[in-house]
Amino acid sequence: MDITPFIAYSILFLITILLVLFRMIVSNKFKQSLFQQLHISPNQVEETLWVSPSRVKNIAGLLFFTIFMWAFVVGSLVSFLLYGNLFMLFIFTLALFILLFLNILCITPGKDTMKIRFKK
Repeated sequence: MDITPFIAYSILFLITILLVLFRMIVSNKFKQSLFQQLHISPNQVEETLWVSPSRVKNIAGLLFFTIFMWAFVVGSLVSFLLYGNLFMLFIFTLALFILLFLNILCITPGKDTMKIRFKK
């Protein structure tokens, strides 16, 4: 289906803005939940809270998956802009969604150890 470049850019801009806004809303919910579990109010914390996986295997897998997802995001974006294929727009949306929520994979559910440090 042929679409004009203006419509293609508008669709990409709208989808990207919606995904980023959704990610910000979910991030704030996760942050509030974490503060409640640590029994800290957001106003008390003047430092930055860093949560990272303790295993090198988790970090390496996350880094590989991030690079893999960036390739999908850029490839599908370029393909959609060049050919106007709506399936590529769907792939772009899905890949960007996964990329934005990739940091959730840092902390796997269940019993797992992690490093938590406060940094000013």
